[in-house]
Amino acid sequence: MPSRRARLLFAVAVAASAACSAEHAFQGDGYSPDETLPVDDPTLRADTGIVCDGSSCDDAADALAPPDLEAGAPPSNVCTAARDIGTVSGDTITPSLQTTGTCSEWVKLRATENDSSVLAVPMKLRISVTSDANADLYVYLDPKNDTLSCDLPYAASNGVGAGESEITSVSWGESVVGNRSDDSRTVNILVLFPDATCDASTAWSLVVDGNR
Repeated sequence: MPSRRARLLFAVAVAASAACSAEHAFQGDGYSPDETLPVDDPTLRADTGIVCDGSSCDDAADALAPPDLEAGAPPSNVCTAARDIGTVSGDTITPSLQTTGTCSEWVKLRATENDSSVLAVPMKLRISVTSDANADLYVYLDPKNDTLSCDLPYAASNGVGAGESEITSVSWGESVVGNRSDDSRTVNILVLFPDATCDASTAWSLVVDGNR
């Protein structure tokens, strides 16, 4: 039979174990930590271009809807045959890309990663379109894969009227440290006139700035 001292030591050990278990509870029934890691409310999911309200990020209703190409002036080409307007660096300062057009049209550009330093530099583009008529701007890219994106817009600007610039910015790739991969991407841009009437005199100008 254990001695009184042994029984006392055993009781102390059981009490200490119970206190430790209460303080460092494992996940399961009754698990309710006092604090959790802080999570910032997202505004744009970098992987799909889905706009979130902080609580329903995966809700399909929060997806950035594609434009209605049949309601307005249809593009003169298709996404897969977008007009190539050139190349711009997404992480270093290079001259702006500029082009002009008339009515609705798909254009594309190549955004290249040129900074391979240890300190990470994200890929960034600032895109604006200006027209005397009402023109909307839609940007398509796949931030995770270097593939052509034509289905869902990654970003859009369609809130201003005729004579004002629709402006949007996109960012992807590295954030804090280098990812040791090439974040160059082909970016498709749709300039869309949502009004059905559009003729050859309805002109627009597009400017793309890299690393902004």
